[in-house]
Amino acid sequence: MPCFGPTRSPKTQTLDFSVHAIDTPGEYIDNPLYHRALFATALEAELVLFVQDATEEDMRFPPGFAGGFPRPGIGIITKTDAAKADPSLAQDILARAGIHLKEIFSVSAVTGAGIEALREYIQHRLDMLLQ
Repeated sequence: MPCFGPTRSPKTQTLDFSVHAIDTPGEYIDNPLYHRALFATALEAELVLFVQDATEEDMRFPPGFAGGFPRPGIGIITKTDAAKADPSLAQDILARAGIHLKEIFSVSAVTGAGIEALREYIQHRLDMLLQ
């Protein structure tokens, strides 16, 4: 996969399957016609990660959206170090989408804050699910 600089990666255009992840385009959230594709794709996953940019004010996830998935979900708040970041709003958006507060993690790709705790939690959850 090509990279466009140290912190940029190409935008996901279609469902992208790799060994450890399924990446879906954000547009699939915006269009209810694609929701069934997301729910069906989640059958191939062990965990569903809901990512919310801390600099975005819009709620893209419908209320209770996480409850429609056949797999457990966790929330990830990104860009927590940005000047316009509002992690508490991002947490509220994820909670309204149906993610439990104890399963929401704030991270920064720039500083690395929260990344290790998220990685450990995901590994722990996967270990529990795969037993």
